Amino acid sequence: MARKRNGKRADEPRLDDDSNWVTLTMMHQALSEQLIGARGSVLATMKLIEGLQSDELRSMRKSITDPKRRQLVRAAFWRGHEIYFEDGSVKFHPRYKRRPRPHKTRVLWRYFGWKPDFEKLLAAAKTEEESQRQMGRKRGRKVIKNWRVHCAAELARYVDAGKQLPSAAELAEYLGNEIGYQPEESEINDLIRYLIG
Repeated sequence: MARKRNGKRADEPRLDDDSNWVTLTMMHQALSEQLIGARGSVLATMKLIEGLQSDELRSMRKSITDPKRRQLVRAAFWRGHEIYFEDGSVKFHPRYKRRPRPHKTRVLWRYFGWKPDFEKLLAAAKTEEESQRQMGRKRGRKVIKNWRVHCAAELARYVDAGKQLPSAAELAEYLGNEIGYQPEESEINDLIRYLIG
């Protein structure tokens, strides 16, 4: 990244370049759509937060009441805040409690990200997604007929009645009759150890 002598980037965004500023909410929606095909992706939230806090995604804020009032927002600002996306919009609050400041008129801001930075973030996310797809994501075993819930309920009935717990073989037979699926006895024993201790 090229830097000028005063420490600023050579490609420093211009505050008045409205065509290259996009709301963080719209960025989150676009990234979510790319990653999971729907809005509200936690992964998209994490990637945007990472970009904002590392200054890979530069941002600015514009006053809602006076749109000519604009300020660049540095990465340090984002590192000092908890950031989350809720109800389709970006929300955040200070990470640490601050001393109350003397009362002054509160400025309401709308936050934007620099579009060229966001396009790089999108391209990187797409490349990462494609490489994961080529490698093949590891998947866990497919849960069949929710047998663990039925098994836990049957165990609870035995415990409530004060009876001796059934063996894994007996539970497998019960599940076969109840839901039409018999898991491995070793899986049932693992569940019993987990539930009973």
